[in-house]
Amino acid sequence: MVSIFLCYLLFMLSALLMLGSVITIFSTILAEIDMLENVEIGEQKRRNEAYEAAKKKKGIYDDK
Repeated sequence: MVSIFLCYLLFMLSALLMLGSVITIFSTILAEIDMLENVEIGEQKRRNEAYEAAKKKKGIYDDK
């Protein structure tokens, strides 16, 4: 009976460790997504600033 209980405890511990690994992976993925969104927001801000600056000057707008 004790060996069944120990097997059950080991199974539950391994399940919790796997769940912790999955949570860590998802949090890493979410952090990467946040970083990419911030980069995209920064690029859009620079494009908008370049567009506004080009509107003030008479010339050609250059989208980089």
